[in-house]
Amino acid sequence: KDCLYKITPCFTMKRQLDDYYDRFYQKEGARGAKMAANNYQLAKELAAWKEKVADNWDSVEVKDVQIPALYETTPEIGKSYPVTVTIDGKEIADSLGLDLVVTKNDGHSNDYRAVEMEVVKREGTLVTFCVNYNIKHSGAFKFGFRMFPKNEELPHRMDFAYTRWF
Repeated sequence: KDCLYKITPCFTMKRQLDDYYDRFYQKEGARGAKMAANNYQLAKELAAWKEKVADNWDSVEVKDVQIPALYETTPEIGKSYPVTVTIDGKEIADSLGLDLVVTKNDGHSNDYRAVEMEVVKREGTLVTFCVNYNIKHSGAFKFGFRMFPKNEELPHRMDFAYTRWF
């Protein structure tokens, strides 16, 4: 009874509305004002960026993928191993993000883990991404990479849903 007395106020409609207001409506209102400022200058820049990415998306090339051979034989649980990918981003080299996606190799698992890789080097249009991936579970795993357009003005990466898997 004491627990019900203490937690019931946390599950009211007022709390839910307050959460929506704080977490969503207030942030989107501020974002809308930011986009509308200066005769919609930021909105125009974001639209031009999207157009540039769309026009150049198919020209991006994967140049090199470095996955330690240990991943294929006997990696140790609890250790981190570097995974490195170099991409020639051509005209949109500064607009790319990359995830390492790991899933169990058991033929029926839908469980996966995605880790965003960090840019560690830029040389012209070549961008090198790296992540030190920590093996946390035993088993056989498959590794893949998910490339996506990246812009700090996008509230969520699915607001511009281009994706390339390799």
